Amino acid sequence: MERPKSFTGQELGSEKTRVLSWMPPIDHQRTLIGQYVKSTDGSKPAFQDEEDVSDGSRCATFCAAEARIENERWSGVPILLKAGKALDKTEATVTINFRHSPNAMLFQNMVPNRMTIRVQPDEGIFLRVNTRVPDLHVRSEATVLDMSYRGTEIPEAYEALFLDVLRDVQYRRVTADEVQVSWDIFTPLLQYLEEEGVVPGEYPYGSSGPQGLDEFVASRQQSVPS
Repeated sequence: MERPKSFTGQELGSEKTRVLSWMPPIDHQRTLIGQYVKSTDGSKPAFQDEEDVSDGSRCATFCAAEARIENERWSGVPILLKAGKALDKTEATVTINFRHSPNAMLFQNMVPNRMTIRVQPDEGIFLRVNTRVPDLHVRSEATVLDMSYRGTEIPEAYEALFLDVLRDVQYRRVTADEVQVSWDIFTPLLQYLEEEGVVPGEYPYGSSGPQGLDEFVASRQQSVPS
């Protein structure tokens, strides 16, 4: 989002709503959906075996989708969203892949610099950068700068929200406008899946996601401008 005029709940909410309004609805042709089945060892149930889930349910428990923000700052930058249940990891992260510099003359085959913001569990920021190895050869290697909060007790999200309510602090709240604009982004996709009767691809409980996920992600990463 752009910088708000002030650090108040109203101004922060307005800027978050504004950047969300620049996101067009998700295109169903640029998505991959899935539903988990039993784990490979049979110890974990399938989604359709869960209580109150009907046989033959087409409810998606995983989605990867390409999104865009059509404003001057983010134009041309591909955004990949992934979310799912019963995966091999329980975490929330934001990963930013930096594009290669066109003026990189010494090291042409470097991995891209990358910043990972880990929201949960164990909040932290990790920056992977290419550095020159101090030896007799001209070569580089990826080095990770770890800015995590080891040894620091971090309150759970709802603890902070409850405290904000008691203190009448609103900068962490989600406004009704934010919620509405967010639904505007995803509702057309949900309607398409329902009306067309799309059957999600299967993935085992505890896996990384449905078949074709690696190819889907790779094709989006290749679209990053250089």
